[in-house]
Amino acid sequence: MPLNISIVDKEVAELDIPFGKETIHIKFSPNKYTDEFVENHKDMNSTLIGLISDWDITHDVVIKEGKKEETVTQKLPVSEEGFKKLPLRVLTAIWDGIMNAIVPNPKKQTDGGSFT
Repeated sequence: MPLNISIVDKEVAELDIPFGKETIHIKFSPNKYTDEFVENHKDMNSTLIGLISDWDITHDVVIKEGKKEETVTQKLPVSEEGFKKLPLRVLTAIWDGIMNAIVPNPKKQTDGGSFT
């Protein structure tokens, strides 16, 4: 049966990324990462936004109603605005996790050119 790229592009992978004592759960589309995708996503944030469909990262939001304030926990959107709130260490952990899932580390070359 021939490979239909339109079907492959829709594949969603799930990834758990350890961060400190927590774990970030991410859903992303690994097969979207093509030469064409890279040409259209020139930085880390836009690349990740283009690949990630969902995650479990949350943040606290203060809601004010008159004199009353309430803090609620909401899912951080996978968007430019959401990414602005993330520390660089979190972004690079996500980047490393996704890139390693898309292209696992190749075997390292040792001893005169042989691969082990």
